[in-house]
Amino acid sequence: MASLQQKIMISLNSAVLFFIVNYPNFFEKDFVCPKNIALIVNAIIFFGISFLTMGNSKINTGIKIKHSLYSSLIFYFISSPPLYALVGSVFGKLFSDSNGCGTVYGLLLHTVVYCCALVAVMYLP
Repeated sequence: MASLQQKIMISLNSAVLFFIVNYPNFFEKDFVCPKNIALIVNAIIFFGISFLTMGNSKINTGIKIKHSLYSSLIFYFISSPPLYALVGSVFGKLFSDSNGCGTVYGLLLHTVVYCCALVAVMYLP
C-alpha cells in the first residue's frame, strides 16, 4: 500500500491531467458549456490517458483499470456543469456563471477538489 505522500503525489499528477483535459473548454471563442456527450468523451479520454500514464508499474492490469475507472467517474462528476452551477451559486460568479459554465478560477478550484477526492478514494478497498 502506498504511503500518504505517494498518494498525494499520484493525486497531484492526476490533477494536472484533470486540468489539462478540461482546460481547452475555457478558451474557445464561442465557448458553450460542455454537454453530456462531450463530458463522456472527455471522461473516456481521461480514462485512457490515466491508464497509460501508469506505465509498466508493478500493479496488475485489473487494479490499473479500477483506479482509472474511479478517477474517470470522479472526473465526470466534478467536471459537470451542474456542479459548477452549484459552486457558482455558493461562492459567486468568480467560479461559474448562472448557466453552470465554469471560469478559469472555477477550473482551478475543481482541480483542487478533484485532487482531494482522489486522495480520499485511494483509501477505499
